[in-house]
Amino acid sequence: MHPRVTIHMTEVPKDLPMVHAFSGFVDAGHSIRQAVSHMVSTLPHQPVAELGIDDIYDYRARRPVMTFDRDHFSDIDIPKLSLDLFWDERSKPFLMMHGPEPDLGWQQIVQSVIELSEHYKVSKTIGLQAIPWPSPHTRDLLVTPHATDPTMIEARPGPVDRIDVPASLTTLVEFATGRAGIPAQGFAVHIPHYLVNTEYPTGAITVLDELSKAAELTIDHGDLPRLAAQVRAEIDESIAASDENQEVVTALEQQHDAELANWSNELPSGDELMDQIEQFLAGREDPE
Repeated sequence: MHPRVTIHMTEVPKDLPMVHAFSGFVDAGHSIRQAVSHMVSTLPHQPVAELGIDDIYDYRARRPVMTFDRDHFSDIDIPKLSLDLFWDERSKPFLMMHGPEPDLGWQQIVQSVIELSEHYKVSKTIGLQAIPWPSPHTRDLLVTPHATDPTMIEARPGPVDRIDVPASLTTLVEFATGRAGIPAQGFAVHIPHYLVNTEYPTGAITVLDELSKAAELTIDHGDLPRLAAQVRAEIDESIAASDENQEVVTALEQQHDAELANWSNELPSGDELMDQIEQFLAGREDPE
């Protein structure tokens, strides 16, 4: 079940960061998918390698999209994991592996990532996540950074001290590459839990900003701010139409502001937070 790796480029510049961005379970608000789509459509890039996932992807659970054009099928979006060489707005190169989180074979995928990281002598790996969180859309998004070496990341107050969470391929890659001696870091953008299944461009903008800081890149937001403003107006209108929704958002604002004012005394426990989050994760299919 080891994925077949097709190499397109044998040589790339050394000491580049390798970003890994998998859409699926840990992609609240479709933030990762939107951020990757934005980079693919606006930044120059070329394929470096491809991981075949035909044997480890459940096509019946997440069916590929086909295009029917009048009297024939003209296209199909076959899932794949691609490692591409990108250049940012200032022509600074970086590597990015992107695609859907496979259903099976995680450890084989991780081993392939480690082998590719060693082959191309990357400087570090950077994982992108967006997670549901009991927070209001009216406040700036919280971000939780993490790394195998704490000196790699900016110290920030965190919402929890210790907590058990469902694993994802992104977090497994960070854990395993770090164990293999490759510096690894990542971050999770906290998306309001009531927007988990909504296209939320604000989340994508935050992902791009955090990636820019982590990899020292310059990535323009393009059309995302306009889309974010449009989505924000639609959310505000929807909430204003319901007294109950307004009460929920007000309560979330009060909780959020209290947490920021006094992290040590006002924070809910890890178990309380997980109870709230799991209400929205339970039974939720991957947003593919």
